[in-house]
Amino acid sequence: MSTNFTYGSQGNVTAQELAFSIYTEVDAAFFDVEYPDKDWYKVVKEDQVNSAINPGATSYAARIRDRQGTAKFIGKGPVNDIPKVGQSIGAIEVPLAFSAVGATLNNEDARQYQFGFNSNLAQDLGECMREACDNLIEQTTFFGDPSVGFRGFLNYDGITVTTAAATGTGSSTKWSQKTGTQMVKDVNDALTKVWEDSKSVFLPNCVFLPLAQYSLLANTPMALSAEASTFASALTYLKVNNLYSNIRGGELEIVPIRYLKGAGATGADRMVVQDRSKKNQGLPFPLPYTVQAPVPVPLGAEFYAEQKHGSYFIRQNLSTLYVDGI
Repeated sequence: MSTNFTYGSQGNVTAQELAFSIYTEVDAAFFDVEYPDKDWYKVVKEDQVNSAINPGATSYAARIRDRQGTAKFIGKGPVNDIPKVGQSIGAIEVPLAFSAVGATLNNEDARQYQFGFNSNLAQDLGECMREACDNLIEQTTFFGDPSVGFRGFLNYDGITVTTAAATGTGSSTKWSQKTGTQMVKDVNDALTKVWEDSKSVFLPNCVFLPLAQYSLLANTPMALSAEASTFASALTYLKVNNLYSNIRGGELEIVPIRYLKGAGATGADRMVVQDRSKKNQGLPFPLPYTVQAPVPVPLGAEFYAEQKHGSYFIRQNLSTLYVDGI
């Protein structure tokens, strides 16, 4: 299973002091090193982030209630065998953890930075701290963190794992060996399994794919008529020709996630299908990223930022399915 949080670093950005020839035209703007977008925003919708939690809490609990009972036909005579109803109540508990990051600058660094780069060092370091806190959310959302009891989206305990059908060339399960029709069938089979296993309670509205498989789906043509004269990509076809769209009426959402490469058992690529909603999954976030007032130190200042969030959680395990081997 993949365990790498990818943000990287750049070897050619190494020092604050820069020297140029007097004949070099220096651009006044900074050009930031480019990093991949944060994928946790693609997995957790805005309405699934729960900020209505007391920041002093150390865990978040959600109560779950079940009702049981079926009426019974009553015949003539005594009616002392009328069935009774009942209900049971349980809960899931999600840990919350506090995190922080800091930066230090002295007056001379700030003066030199302002002179050399015409920029505010305190402001730029603040942006670095914001990025650092977002990196932690990205890492824990996908991979969890056992030290604080966090579980990750990529390998969440209790989620059913299946293997894609071996219908490709040479009985392969890999999409690189399959036609567009076979790839589309793999997705629809996964949607159907969740629907059937949950007795129609859940029907996935979102499919998460590794980048390579998303590209295959987007670039593999499918015939749209018996004469095979009209074509569309398998991705375009799948978005509207699937079980979810047929029953619920919406367009199936298909999202590329780079961490799904190698995320399955024995390093297989993994597809995740999910009935995504705030009722089924969530991310507790009682304290958003907050920068504190600068703390004076001799000839300088220290800056600190804090946040408090919980583990990504799946409230209803049957709402999600892992499909490996694509």
